[in-house]
Amino acid sequence: MSMQPELFDHLIDSIKGRFLGERCSAVECGEGWTSLAFGRSSENLFLCWKEPFSGLCVARREDISELTLSERTKPTFWAALKKHIKGSSLTRVERVSGDRLIELSFSRSIGPGIALKSSLICEFVGRRNDLVLNDANGLIIDSASRGLFGSSRGPSRLPGSPYSPPTSPFSAPSDIPKGPGILFSLDRVPKMGRKLGAAIRERWHLFNTPRWEIHVMPEGFTEEPGSVPGRGTFQEIGGEISSFDILLGLPVQSDEGILSILRERVLFPLLRSRLRSEKKRLAREIERRTARIAAMKRGLENRINRAGRARDLKRTADLILEHSHSISRGTGRVSLPLWNGEGYEKIDVELDPAKTAVQNAQDYYQRYRKSRLDDEDLPERARLLEDAEREALAMLLRIREAESISEINSLADEIWTDPDPLPREGGHDPLKRFCFRGFEVLVGTNRKANRKATFVLASPEDLWFHARNVSGAHVILRAQKKVTPPVEVLEFASSLAAFYSRSSESLAVAVDFTRRKHVRAIPGTISEVTYSNARTLTVSPGLWKRLLQENA
Repeated sequence: MSMQPELFDHLIDSIKGRFLGERCSAVECGEGWTSLAFGRSSENLFLCWKEPFSGLCVARREDISELTLSERTKPTFWAALKKHIKGSSLTRVERVSGDRLIELSFSRSIGPGIALKSSLICEFVGRRNDLVLNDANGLIIDSASRGLFGSSRGPSRLPGSPYSPPTSPFSAPSDIPKGPGILFSLDRVPKMGRKLGAAIRERWHLFNTPRWEIHVMPEGFTEEPGSVPGRGTFQEIGGEISSFDILLGLPVQSDEGILSILRERVLFPLLRSRLRSEKKRLAREIERRTARIAAMKRGLENRINRAGRARDLKRTADLILEHSHSISRGTGRVSLPLWNGEGYEKIDVELDPAKTAVQNAQDYYQRYRKSRLDDEDLPERARLLEDAEREALAMLLRIREAESISEINSLADEIWTDPDPLPREGGHDPLKRFCFRGFEVLVGTNRKANRKATFVLASPEDLWFHARNVSGAHVILRAQKKVTPPVEVLEFASSLAAFYSRSSESLAVAVDFTRRKHVRAIPGTISEVTYSNARTLTVSPGLWKRLLQENA
């Protein structure tokens, strides 16, 4: 939606009534939005500058938590807000230049008689919406648009530059004609949106001509007593929320104020959009799995057919040997009897006339050896594929029925945490799992498994292990709440990292370990990382086997 100019006076009054004088206790940010929590209030001030969800409203803290779950990274703007806004009190809320700009002023005491002041200017001007954080001197600290791909703000939004508001499309009140001529200048009237202006032009005959200026012009332009624009009835005009003294559209219930009304138009559509995006992301993964299952089923069907042809070749060779005494050299085709359990049936066999019966049988045996397969597990693999397909389709149904981002994230954990349900050749899974003294340990045995263990399955507080200065496995020790892993568990995980490394033949290997949150991927690589805050254990690569035997 777009924020209509006639709403901004209402918004300022509502923000003052709810949050003025309150201390900002928390700041959350995401792609195109910011949330400010004040004191112990159960509702946050929510600002979204990304179209088509731009606007300002209140948001329940559980809604912000839900929205945060859909974010992959924190924007750089979050660090600036956290540094300058968190812990500060909201001291002033005002409209800038009579335009669609709201300035939130903050102050924080840092000593006797000394206050650190800053302001957050919310620009809701259409496609170029922005949030700008300024210091007490009006210099830009940071802005939400800085660094965004395709941003054309230029040097005017660089940190340290003086802030200047966007050019206003509205005219000064003195430049707007009085009387009936005002109907042709409504698009230049301050505090009036285009849709409200269009509705007024369509219904101009409903107004008493001498009082046009009172209804339309900004406060202070006319000396006649009457209604002030922006202080009227909340209504829906052209699909947008508006406010005007006379009802021109559909009335909107306003018991809880404009901030609560806009929550239905700003926050909830954004949550629904994020939920759809997360559903599509997981659905694509399930569709990828089902496509792979279908390909494996086709391959398995070919293997079954090939195994059947191999059995036919062996049966033919056995028949030729069994009746070799009755087959003479030079025979090119012969019909041989085969017992099928109920009686004999004739089997036509092609022969090489230049070879004896035994030589023809040997040819059939050779063809059988080339085409034979280990077909004992084919029925079991077919059953596993059918089970995997049913599970994938059931998961797809659960994804489509999910009603919240937290539910989607739980399904994502279920998809990514569990190993790929598709059967692998030889039953090999590159991601190994161990359980030792109640602690779960994950070991990646190739680059993709390392990346999955470290950046998909591991949580920030899990412990990450790797042999020092050599290539090897990423080992994850799952953290448990309020439980510190014993030294023996740390040695077990370190020994696994040593065993699955290039130093596995050494008597002792130095293994570094740190929290997963201190591990960073190197861009452009699959599993290469950098890490910090590490400690080191020196262990034997074979220690983990002995520990498993002792605790069996």
